Amino acid sequence: MFNSELRLLNAYLYKDFIAITTTVQHKTGQSASCRYFDCNQQEIPNSTWQSSFFPLNTVYCVRRAGAKYVSISYQDGGFYAKPPVPLIFRAFDEPIHELGMCVGPFYGPEKRWLTLIEFVEHMRIYDVSMFYFTIFDIDGYSRLAMDEYERQGLAETTVIQTEYEQLDWMFHLIQLHDCFHRSRSHSKWVINADIDERFVMLQPDQTLIQLLRSQNENVGELNFQARRIQKTQSSPEKFTNLLDAIENLEALKFKKTAKTRIWESSKSIYRPEKVAVQTYHHTHLQYPGVIVKNIPRDVAMFRHYRVTTVSNSIGNGWIYGDNFTDTGLEPELEKLLISLSLFSIVPLIILCGKKGSKNKTLSKNQGNPAPVVPPPQSDAPKSVEPAAPQEAPKTGEDSKAEKPNNEMSINAAFEMNKGEKSTTASVFV
Repeated sequence: MFNSELRLLNAYLYKDFIAITTTVQHKTGQSASCRYFDCNQQEIPNSTWQSSFFPLNTVYCVRRAGAKYVSISYQDGGFYAKPPVPLIFRAFDEPIHELGMCVGPFYGPEKRWLTLIEFVEHMRIYDVSMFYFTIFDIDGYSRLAMDEYERQGLAETTVIQTEYEQLDWMFHLIQLHDCFHRSRSHSKWVINADIDERFVMLQPDQTLIQLLRSQNENVGELNFQARRIQKTQSSPEKFTNLLDAIENLEALKFKKTAKTRIWESSKSIYRPEKVAVQTYHHTHLQYPGVIVKNIPRDVAMFRHYRVTTVSNSIGNGWIYGDNFTDTGLEPELEKLLISLSLFSIVPLIILCGKKGSKNKTLSKNQGNPAPVVPPPQSDAPKSVEPAAPQEAPKTGEDSKAEKPNNEMSINAAFEMNKGEKSTTASVFV
């Protein structure tokens, strides 16, 4: 990765400087030259500015009048990375979002479409209004879900392409640094977590937003401990039916829980403009006068779902022993998560259609998908359109007597979703 070909990711324009992120990782301090281009991508004469990498894959540059695109080179007059990238505006007077989320990169063979939907809907309950995604490798279903969230204005996406066939966690810092700059000035507070980590508040009388607003102005980072949840199966590769999708939501399916060692796998919520360097689990360097606080585990924490095949360990040696307990979400939070996740799965059905069917085509206007699914074949699960319920869900003994079909599950979800979204839900631990 340190000898990778120089490729540009993004360039962010702030009030006082420009930050350019790349796919190559160099030692801090290695020299680089900032190159500036006009709206026609023609280099501005005599505008080169000497800088360096800080840290690893980021180059800071001064602002230049008339610059619309930028690039970098290792020498003042030498080869520069092509094509130059457009400047992304981040010179806001005030952040657009109060709470955003930098999501760890997607890589590996596991299909993440259902995990992605559950993750986004879970964090939206806690008032996250912008998700910053980074893609190394992604399956088609997951990309459809991500594109839909981006269309709704809930997400921004960076795609990382390199000369390597396969990327792993060692490229994680590229994602961290790019997302750090993408979220800076755009979100006031940013949660740094992976897709298998879910934040939960444990105090029913306090929301996450209230916790953040109560912090003094010099607080730049809050650290939260984690509990590991044993995940013994991978997520489903394809959609089969709504009931199967709901039953495979990780919060419902996996509850075997163990504590981590104190702060061993903590994650943070931080203010980007108060931080100089970000790393995997927490900030590495803050600006002078900025303090970091640790939040007690009985106030809030992360639930971390980790795949393991070892009977007495969760997370590659991070957890030792077999002192496990079963924990789950508080019932009202669980119902809300089911409802929100279900209504995010329905557009996937509309877009994808039946597996292997001739109807598996994408609408040319993805922002306005067809409201009705074509009649299914006899061997396919019955699809439904997301319309108002025709009948109330069964309750009491009748609901226990027979397993509800897909239509009844959708109706039940509509009923659960009629009330206002609550952000005061807690979990049992």
